[in-house]
Amino acid sequence: MFSLNTRALQRRLNERKRLAIIGGLLAMLFGIAMYFFIFLLTELNARMDFSGKELLGLEYIRPLFMLKHDILEYRHLINSEKVDPFETQLNSLQRQIDHDIQVIDTVNGEIQSPFYNKPLWEEIKEDWQILRIMPPNERSLHAIDSPSALIADLNTLIGQIGDRSNLILDSNLDGY
Repeated sequence: MFSLNTRALQRRLNERKRLAIIGGLLAMLFGIAMYFFIFLLTELNARMDFSGKELLGLEYIRPLFMLKHDILEYRHLINSEKVDPFETQLNSLQRQIDHDIQVIDTVNGEIQSPFYNKPLWEEIKEDWQILRIMPPNERSLHAIDSPSALIADLNTLIGQIGDRSNLILDSNLDGY
């Protein structure tokens, strides 16, 4: 029965009307295809932006983790009871921390992104300079407090950068 109705319709329509119907159907299909194509492009762009922010955040966080590691070693070395190689190791570690800070400053200068918390970073650098020039007899008095405060500030900075760069997806950073 369906085939009879389509044959009857085909007989009634002349060639122009058939082409107009086919053209209309093709235009409608083209419109639907373009809608989905544009939707997919915007979705891909959003995902690329999201991934780009993550990569930028990693560029910041990697050297911060190296600095944190070296400050932890510095704290451990100050608290150890070694005497002979102490100054040599301490000087080497201080140079490494200074290098880590220079690397982070270089990354901050090259990237210049909204993730950077300049006041906190400047505070970390100032605290390190104070700890670095502290006399050996005072280092042991402040060995736990000063490096621990630096590490806490670094953790705060890492958390802020991770949050702003989509590396941390938890809206409540203190949730765990």
